[in-house]
Amino acid sequence: MIEIVSNWYYVTEPDQYVLIHKYQKEKGVFGDTNAKSGEFVEKIEEVGYFRHLAPMLDRLAYLLCKEKIDAGEIKTLKEHVAELRKLRIDLEKICDFGGK
Repeated sequence: MIEIVSNWYYVTEPDQYVLIHKYQKEKGVFGDTNAKSGEFVEKIEEVGYFRHLAPMLDRLAYLLCKEKIDAGEIKTLKEHVAELRKLRIDLEKICDFGGK
């Protein structure tokens, strides 16, 4: 598994890349949907399958932006677009696209 940014990874398969989200989640209590156990488990979620790196990174930028919207860090369309642009640039820098 290759790390892209915190909690986000990918693996390669013969014909594709698999985007993976690895995170901690609090366990529930069996039989009680609202109760929490106080115990955490590691979750590994396959988020998507991509033939090329660029579309995978675009999807990751979208998901990272959505996390910020869900957390209330982004509240306007202008902030959303600006953050999406910033994330795409940051991910491109990580990959050194364009030989820069």
